[in-house]
Amino acid sequence: MGCMIVNYKLLVGIIALAIVILSFTPPIPMAQNQGQPVTEITWTTSTQEEPAILQVAQGQADVFAWSVPLYKYDAIDPQYRQNLKLIRSTTTYVDIALNPAANVIDPNANGTVELVDKNLTGRQIPGLLVWDPPTNWVNWTQIGQNISWSQVHFNPWGIREMRYALEFLIDRDLIVRKIYGGSAAPALGAIRPSHPWYDHAKQIYEQLGLTPTGDKQKAQQIFLNALNKVRQIYQQYGMDLQLRDASDAPGGKWLYFVKGDGSEEPVTVYFVIRVEDERLYIGRQIADWIEKYFYIHVERIEKERSVVTPVIYGTNPVTTSTALGGVVWSMYTEGWVSMGEDIDVWARYDTAFFYAPLRGYGPNHQVKTWWYWFNRTMYEKGVDLYYGTYTEKNVDQLFNEIAWMLRAGIEQSIRVFVTENWEYTAVNKDRVVSLIPGKASGFWTPWAIRTLTTTDGKLKIIEYSSSGALFMSAWNTVLGFTDVYSELMGRQIRDFAFYSRPDTGIPEPVRVQSFDVERGNFTIPNDAYVYDPVQDKWVNIQNMNDQAADYFYGGKPTSAPVKVILNYKFGKWHDGSDITMADVLYWYGFYWEWSFDDSRVTNETDPYYDPEIDSSMSWIMGTIYGIKVLNSTAIEIYTSYDDVYKVLVAAQVAFWPDVPWHVMAAAEYLIVNKETPPGSSYPFGWTDREGQSVGISFIDPGHASKIQSALQTLQSQNFIPPYISTFPGLTVNDASTRYTDAINFITTYGHAMISNGPFYVESYNPSTNELVMKYFQPYDNVYPKGYWTNKFRLVVPQLVDISAPEIVIGAFDVQITLKLVQIAPQYQELTPSGFSILATVYKPTENGSVKVGDVPEDAIIDLGGGVYNISFSDELAAQFFNESGTYYLVIVIQHPESGTAIIRSLELTVIAAAPTTTTTTTTTTTTTTTTTTPPPTTTTTTSPPTTTTTTTTTTTTTTTTTTTTTTTTTTTTTTTTPPATTTTTTTTTSPPPTTPTTPAAGGVSTTTWAIIVAIIIIIIIAIIAWYYTRKK
Repeated sequence: MGCMIVNYKLLVGIIALAIVILSFTPPIPMAQNQGQPVTEITWTTSTQEEPAILQVAQGQADVFAWSVPLYKYDAIDPQYRQNLKLIRSTTTYVDIALNPAANVIDPNANGTVELVDKNLTGRQIPGLLVWDPPTNWVNWTQIGQNISWSQVHFNPWGIREMRYALEFLIDRDLIVRKIYGGSAAPALGAIRPSHPWYDHAKQIYEQLGLTPTGDKQKAQQIFLNALNKVRQIYQQYGMDLQLRDASDAPGGKWLYFVKGDGSEEPVTVYFVIRVEDERLYIGRQIADWIEKYFYIHVERIEKERSVVTPVIYGTNPVTTSTALGGVVWSMYTEGWVSMGEDIDVWARYDTAFFYAPLRGYGPNHQVKTWWYWFNRTMYEKGVDLYYGTYTEKNVDQLFNEIAWMLRAGIEQSIRVFVTENWEYTAVNKDRVVSLIPGKASGFWTPWAIRTLTTTDGKLKIIEYSSSGALFMSAWNTVLGFTDVYSELMGRQIRDFAFYSRPDTGIPEPVRVQSFDVERGNFTIPNDAYVYDPVQDKWVNIQNMNDQAADYFYGGKPTSAPVKVILNYKFGKWHDGSDITMADVLYWYGFYWEWSFDDSRVTNETDPYYDPEIDSSMSWIMGTIYGIKVLNSTAIEIYTSYDDVYKVLVAAQVAFWPDVPWHVMAAAEYLIVNKETPPGSSYPFGWTDREGQSVGISFIDPGHASKIQSALQTLQSQNFIPPYISTFPGLTVNDASTRYTDAINFITTYGHAMISNGPFYVESYNPSTNELVMKYFQPYDNVYPKGYWTNKFRLVVPQLVDISAPEIVIGAFDVQITLKLVQIAPQYQELTPSGFSILATVYKPTENGSVKVGDVPEDAIIDLGGGVYNISFSDELAAQFFNESGTYYLVIVIQHPESGTAIIRSLELTVIAAAPTTTTTTTTTTTTTTTTTTPPPTTTTTTSPPTTTTTTTTTTTTTTTTTTTTTTTTTTTTTTTTPPATTTTTTTTTSPPPTTPTTPAAGGVSTTTWAIIVAIIIIIIIAIIAWYYTRKK
């Protein structure tokens, strides 16, 4: 569907302001340096990150479309790194999703278990979970009868307080430092540090006592208090939870579940951990903490994306999964990407999505019968936040309700947030001339590719995939396109009614040519219609089936508070068919049909119903009271939806058809008739469901063949879907031609992914994992190439000058002069202030460059007017340059307003001073033991070695005897080592405090001697050069 449901979240095969690292270029207007708009895109994969980045740096590819933390670029030699632009994003983030299922009820106890559509009499026994039950909910009396005790387990995450304890258990700051190398920020909740609403959220985090470092003692106490309460309940049922001493337990104890039949087992949680990125190490670290402080066994199930996603989001959370080894999952390392920019009021969607939770990702699955955790207050508040009316007059109320939901979400802890990731996408700076990334979303926004230009108009993109697959979800726009790669590609193929701007986040009209939003009290006219899924036709809302009207609207409204007029910009489908109003109306009718289960009325199975579509779309359809066709390109919508800005109202109710009605009709035909794809025993569906259905994928050649056959069948029947044929006054004369166009397209290209965006899929080879897109020439009639390049504001810092000594001896300065310029939509120089600068020293070796260290922040001085000094004192120079030779100083310059930055690598020739001093040093070393979780470390050199966990006592005595102080240097070569929790005993000799070098009477200092020697060497070289020049 082409409507923009704001704040769209995606699963990451899994990030502040977007940063593009640019080469040193003079400030010139963009119009003079645009390159050629892209007309061909080739997508391939790499199973490793660093080789893919190197391919981009060496010009073998243009973009590595997988954002990674900055430390991973340490493994790339600075000489190659200079060939890169790095696009920074702050919209990927990580949380731990918990399975709170507890499905046993004691029907004889007082109480009520409240579900979304009914109540169950009795008490829910906390944390008691029956795997693979005969019915979703189990009566206590069944256990030991027709349900074996071997199916019964204790799920700690079925208890609110035990989930809440995780909020304090996790040391997010350690994860940021040790796993991400500082390229992230602690996320204490769904509103992350870079979100525009974060200042409000921060107050709530502080009130709850949440901190980046956590509080393990508090976490343990919360957990144990909850354990004692549960024990009292369990003992009433002949069960128990017991802590037992164990020599093999990290915390000295294991927790055991004693069942009602006398059998027992160690309490175990099944932690599904993604392996593709830092989540592998995050999962392992959190598992260690759970075992140590909560005394629970953690079975670490480490899997890649294509294995786990269908299980976590597509199966009943009380059933075992063969893909996971025959167990029920307990926790999962979720990763998310927002592929657009946020605005402050959209915190309403973040909190409702993650905590209510709405739209099916969480314990409230899109299949409502799978809901074992339900909080009616949170759910109803979430519905209000997602679909309710908030205008500029009640923004304060909106913010109060966001705050309430954020607090309640943390207290319930069905998700525990961990980090917001500051990640960088590698782009070749020589081939990619320009692009406009999202200020926060970076390369993930579709605008990045749509505004990108290269030297020859061709673009080669490498994706990262541990399994080598290009994408992990089905290519259909109903319930498919759920992974970040399919969406990154799909958003170039299809278009949108609106899409959030990369600079402000406000929705920008794309295929809505113009719109108007009026507020008032509008009577719904007789010629405004809704689609009735029971009568299978368009009707005025007063004539809708009563039960359907009650489901969508709670009655039959006669007026609406908002009227929206949408005027569309049509064009061509990729198969050559014309886009018409019939395509628009098809999609509205489709969602009304598939969101309502006719069995509520007929008591018969409804083949045109999907519970996930119901869960995700019925609320939206319930805000639309009538659609009136004004002319061939415009409609008028009567709606109950309102928002703070009028453009947000239009964006919410505007649907854009991203697949033509004739192709969708063929897909419906296959699904309704339960046809099976080649090589599968399960029928087509709108999404993958383990053991139930295969998501229909228009890009899949085998699926496309079946779609083609269905098109031929429908063509022979001259079939026109009722979503179109029953709309009063609408005529369709091109049905047969449309079917022929689609049939021919599939024959030519081998797939059925027909849409209307600026690119179409020219070829797709699943065996080689290569997909080629080409520019769709008729799109020039919609928006000519390069149209969007000057549509959005782009501000970048520019390097005017950088100076450093050619030969470094002792203390020195590097001076940088900067400008801040607006490049688009028109060139303008801005006030050059507020820059931030990072500097890192590297030493080249035979095996590649090794990282010496990061220059301290206090050594980088703002002199004003865009001039900065990186000042190396004698002491700092000795720390970084302790031996003679060549070094690289890599400088990254960024500005918070621009979303862009500069990278510059300086080569320094160092002559190290001889280590002579007039002091005698006695060093006493104290050894300490610490437990740390190092990040995946890349080329790192620490000189001299120091650690914050080593305590050193040093005594210095001054004498008249000349001695030499020896410094121990630790060097790590250019390798990548995965992090692991380690207990390290460190014995380090640290250098004594620096003693100023004082010349003896009548003598000169060491530094002076070094300068004299260097001058003599330079003079000798000059004399030799002069001699040979004269001789020649």
